[in-house]
Amino acid sequence: MNNIRKTVAERILKSKDPKSKVDKYLLEDLCSVNEPPPAPPSSLASNDKDTTTTTAAPTTPENRVAPKWATVQEFMIKGGQPCHEMLVACAWSSKNRNCTNLFNTALTDEGLCCSFNKVPRELLFRNPKDLSDLNLTFPFPAVDWTPEEGYPPDAQHDALPWRPVGAGKHLGLTLVLDNEINEYFCSSTASVGFKMLLHSPVETPKLSSFGFAIRPATENYITVQPQVRRSTKRVAKVSLRKRNCYFAFERKLHFYRTYTKHNCVQECEANFTLANCGCVLFFMPKGQQTRICGKKDEKCATDARAMMEVKLYDDAENGTAEKPSCKCLPGCSEITYQSKITASLLSDTFNVTLRFPPLADKNIDVKYFK
Repeated sequence: MNNIRKTVAERILKSKDPKSKVDKYLLEDLCSVNEPPPAPPSSLASNDKDTTTTTAAPTTPENRVAPKWATVQEFMIKGGQPCHEMLVACAWSSKNRNCTNLFNTALTDEGLCCSFNKVPRELLFRNPKDLSDLNLTFPFPAVDWTPEEGYPPDAQHDALPWRPVGAGKHLGLTLVLDNEINEYFCSSTASVGFKMLLHSPVETPKLSSFGFAIRPATENYITVQPQVRRSTKRVAKVSLRKRNCYFAFERKLHFYRTYTKHNCVQECEANFTLANCGCVLFFMPKGQQTRICGKKDEKCATDARAMMEVKLYDDAENGTAEKPSCKCLPGCSEITYQSKITASLLSDTFNVTLRFPPLADKNIDVKYFK
């Protein structure tokens, strides 16, 4: 839940390098740093790469031009806790694994997070090369899984998205995490610790709204409870009004390859924000040239998102928004997840090295998914 590491933030604030101006603006927007830095470069609005000049007029956070997405993304990656440092040790299906091979960085509404078992972008998005999402590599093969069709007949068992070989803690996912409490500079919430969310492999997580908090220095048992909706092809003969769900062939999304209600809502919120504010929030699906909302757009984007969420769940309009029209019904075959969590404080005598390689003195959390 830490937005930026303390050492990175302090280095940005102390820097005298003119090239650090953009980072200071982004830090101010992210953490509401008290003393505003000098004005941004005038070339910021026209160039993909941020350069500096000496002719920029003084500006305020509300009227300055937002930087390009590539600049924002670079700042987030530079300032956040990388996955290879957050994930101290991992085990999957009773075997110790390299966490770097199991997790990838994911863009969410809480910033950059670490994602397990999410499909690569080419299987998530319709035109991945046209999108400004993170371009990541996956060391394991992946297959075109969907909630409606499932796995291809020739899919190997170790292909993404992974399937557990059985139920129980010993066959699930075990994590040892480092909170880096001493690196907290500003938090996305009023606390320290972690946020977690269970979601479909073909969806992008909405962590701020649906994530659950994990307390530091605790041992947690998280039971995953899938909610599966299945519909046979015969159901397609029933009128849409009666069945109240979409089959994949009935509804195509612009950005996402797989239709789910969640993906539909994500697209609709992005379209609605773009139509009303001329920009989208950084975590929304977007094209390479779409403008990212800055500080001056904050109120418009917040109001648009709130208005959108009210309209989306208005049963009187069948879940539609006036502009643009969403009609985000559930998929006739969908998988959602619920969780049951129990936690207790780690004992002073707990020795993580009995299970994993030697670890330094860290703010450790232990998680078991079963």
